[in-house]
Amino acid sequence: MLAALIQFLYANNHFIRTELVSIQSIGHILAFHTLSYALKDMVEATTDLAKNARRIKHIDTRTLTRIDGEDKST
Repeated sequence: MLAALIQFLYANNHFIRTELVSIQSIGHILAFHTLSYALKDMVEATTDLAKNARRIKHIDTRTLTRIDGEDKST
């Protein structure tokens, strides 16, 4: 989860910096190409972050279900 969060923050930072360069750049085609890679990295990082969040939620749900079952049996 932490690695996915770091990946997301890095991709987000790269996207923002690339966007600023593309606004100021003379070579707009090259800047757009670089921006599309930065956006792709950001989407991948967001997907990884969401997968990890779902995995943690699933683990928490199983733990709560098990604890609830133990409470009812005692």
